[in-house]
Amino acid sequence: MATSLEIAGKISGDGMPLGNELTPEIRKTQVELEPGGVSSPAFDDDAAGTIAWMDYQSCAQWIDTNSWLAEWQYVDYLYQSPNYDRDWRNSNRPARISRFLVAKNRNTMSNQVKRGLFGDSNPFVLEPRGKLAGDPNSELIINAWTELFSVLCERAEFEYQMSLAIECQVLQGTMICVPNWDEKTTIRKTRHRKEQPKNIDMPLGPPRKVNTWKSDDFLVKETEVTESWPTFEFRELGTTMYAETWRTPGRPDLTGVYRIDVDYVTLQDLQQMRGMECYKHENEDGKLVDNIPSDEDLKTFFFETSPRGDAPVGTNVAQSMNSQSTIVLHAAGENENISQDPSLKPLMKISRWNADKVTEVLCYQGRRRTIRNGKHGIGDHALGYSATWWNIPKCGYGLGQGRLNAGDQRIEQGTLNEALKMIAFPLNAPLLYDRSAGNAPTQNMVVGLGQLLGIDTGPSHDINKAFGFMKMPEIPPEAWRLLDLAHKGGENLVGADSIAMQGNVNTAGSSAMRTAAGVQRAGGKADENVSDPIAHLEGVVERWLMFLHDRVLEDMPIWEIREILSDKFGQAIIDEIEVEEFLDARFEIKILAGQKLAARAAILQLIPFLLQIVQQPQLMQWLHEKGWTINFKSIEDVFQRMSELQSWQDIFVPLSPEEKQMVQQMSQGAQRGQAAIAQEQLRGKNKIAEVQAKGAQELQNTLVEKALDKIGPEELADAEGHLERNTDTGELQGGVGG
Repeated sequence: MATSLEIAGKISGDGMPLGNELTPEIRKTQVELEPGGVSSPAFDDDAAGTIAWMDYQSCAQWIDTNSWLAEWQYVDYLYQSPNYDRDWRNSNRPARISRFLVAKNRNTMSNQVKRGLFGDSNPFVLEPRGKLAGDPNSELIINAWTELFSVLCERAEFEYQMSLAIECQVLQGTMICVPNWDEKTTIRKTRHRKEQPKNIDMPLGPPRKVNTWKSDDFLVKETEVTESWPTFEFRELGTTMYAETWRTPGRPDLTGVYRIDVDYVTLQDLQQMRGMECYKHENEDGKLVDNIPSDEDLKTFFFETSPRGDAPVGTNVAQSMNSQSTIVLHAAGENENISQDPSLKPLMKISRWNADKVTEVLCYQGRRRTIRNGKHGIGDHALGYSATWWNIPKCGYGLGQGRLNAGDQRIEQGTLNEALKMIAFPLNAPLLYDRSAGNAPTQNMVVGLGQLLGIDTGPSHDINKAFGFMKMPEIPPEAWRLLDLAHKGGENLVGADSIAMQGNVNTAGSSAMRTAAGVQRAGGKADENVSDPIAHLEGVVERWLMFLHDRVLEDMPIWEIREILSDKFGQAIIDEIEVEEFLDARFEIKILAGQKLAARAAILQLIPFLLQIVQQPQLMQWLHEKGWTINFKSIEDVFQRMSELQSWQDIFVPLSPEEKQMVQQMSQGAQRGQAAIAQEQLRGKNKIAEVQAKGAQELQNTLVEKALDKIGPEELADAEGHLERNTDTGELQGGVGG
């Protein structure tokens, strides 16, 4: 007897399986319990498909019933502010002027949030913990993990998806994103020479390489590479739902219980899914069997038996935010069949995720087939991430600027339209006539220049008294004050006013922005307006990086890690880091956005002090005497970070081998030059001493000669006699030396 699983997978006449049976009640024979309750119960395909379908129905009904409380569709209308005056030629309908207070404030604040979150090249920084904190290679390992996270974020288009999510967070009050990990086969193209250049022997010197026409002819070589590709997907409201008990903003994994996704797949999607192991089941013989039909069966269904039409609509909320709404502009819904190509016909796919298991149900022709039922391995990350603008107590959804500014925009738009109607009154004012004089127009007339009209003036003989325009009503001055109050009040409420965003006080004589304290307070106020929403987004970024860390440790091949790191750091990092040391590294993830907003003013005040350090060579010498130095690279990083540039070139860079050799040669040359200078100085001193001694001797000789010129022969003979007598006397007293 065939099992229920085999019956569900049996192909019917239309090329698709018969599908699983929806069971009104889940029997105990359809469930297996994990010992100790370490994970959720495991159901068979019929029971799992029933649970997924019924939970989808329950979530869709709840969100459609309560969507009017969230006012998502109402906010969507106000954002585009449609003009309902489709027939402007009808004079009985005054023109309606659109106002875009909600759109303007949403764009202002979403740009502020994006600037705060993505102001740096990476919105995060890693700090070593545990054994890594004392490791001499800690900086190298942290840089490696940072580069790995950066590459994986680029593959997931993280910044683009987060930008869409931030816009939804600001406008509707809630954003939802879901992570996943997949493998993607990419084609890498490289060019190779058909023939190598010729080596020509030269009369003198080494051979010379010469390019020829043939050596310049290249072939394109294609190589298939399977890479790890994480996904970070922004989900539109109404396409991802949680259990009705979700009451923890920003943490659907705590009280959301499960996540329901409504997606649509085509023929090509089903082909790609069939090749994945998670869309197979094991039969009684232990062999893996596809849960998705073969290509031939899919061709039968999509090209022969499937009716040409749209797939079922998920929720009314999702339906109201596509082209089915005739009031505002949106793209067609994913459920719509938008091509004559039969392979692009969409089929609904319902997914139910909890912390350890996933069920996917394919819906077609009123039947449902469980194509996936088992564990997923990504933990509570499977319930996705969310963030709000303003939290609502005991509710996972939040308040956005659309609801906060809705009343202000309606006041502004309504008051302005009524005021314009009154201002335009004289251009189409009613005419008054005196009936007592016999004037009785039977119909409206179009009066042109040069046309003559005869009227009866009556006894007064005054045309102005017999026929004239109705007096124009005055616009009350309170209307203009109300208009200004609605506009400025809406901006102040959400923090999009000119004071916070531009530092423009708009008050005559105010000195608030003329002092450093006033400027700092205005900047702090601008940061306060987005500090809480950014703090909510910090949790999303941190959990996303934790997800990437887990997947790298469990799923990413080592060769791919080496390839990514070598592209950035070269072969040196591969030689210096051990794989075990890299994988066992412990670090703390810190998001820069909130810290930057809180510390920006203090850091800006610190920059002049850092500049003074650079300009004080005596301080550098004193530090060297103490055994310390200054890390100029860190100062450069501070400057670049405060500049908020998306990318920059490093000011301090390592010397290349050629530059190191040049610096060494210059250093040796400098030493030789200093030695030569010292030798020349010594020669100079000796020469000076020699000249001075020679000058003294010449001076003495000159003095003696001058003295001899003045002494005659008698005086000289007398002096010689005195010298001989003194010599004899000394010998007699001291004795003659023997």
